[in-house]
Amino acid sequence: MTSQNPHSTFGRRAITVGLICAAVIVAAAMGIGSLNPPERVTPKAGAGASRSAAPTPAETSITGPAIPNSGDFVRADPAPAGPRTSTEVQQGGAASPIRLPPSARIASLFSGALPKSASHSGGLVAGFPASVSLAQNSTVITSSISSNGTKVQATVYATTSAPSSTVLDFYASLFAKGSLAGLKIPAAAGSTAIAYSGGPNSLTLTVSTIPSGSAYSLFGVFETAG
Repeated sequence: MTSQNPHSTFGRRAITVGLICAAVIVAAAMGIGSLNPPERVTPKAGAGASRSAAPTPAETSITGPAIPNSGDFVRADPAPAGPRTSTEVQQGGAASPIRLPPSARIASLFSGALPKSASHSGGLVAGFPASVSLAQNSTVITSSISSNGTKVQATVYATTSAPSSTVLDFYASLFAKGSLAGLKIPAAAGSTAIAYSGGPNSLTLTVSTIPSGSAYSLFGVFETAG
């Protein structure tokens, strides 16, 4: 009967244990690798599937976070602007609202006692408003006046040697002094009509050209205090 060498038996056991340990280590490494997959590296444009060239110093140097190219930035739309509010305190407190001066009160072109209704040929009727002057070199054909409550109505028809433009300019200046605004209105052929109004006054001037100069009529309505 052959006796076994104790040293050879111990060596076989050591080899067996070593192989088992190696197998366990390989299995553990494979399990860890499946839990943490390797980071995928995307090759740059123009580069092949594998690079055999040695990395440049710039590629191997330690740098901060990668900065994307300008084309990689996504431009965000600005938020809609809301109403601006100011937290600045104005000096002297809140500003007072701008107040326009009150407009001057336009006086009536008629003053005095209410007249009786009347008419007159060849001159001005009694009670005709003194503030309504006649154009220069005028000859009155007819005039009239009447009253109704607090309203007075006056009419005059006259001729003058002055041209129509002179008559129009005369009354435009006269009524402007009384703060009356003029507006051209439709008139018969060969005539010009201007409506003047302001405050308690309303007048219509009609001027026509005649061989000796011009003929004109004034029709006015005036509100009085009564």
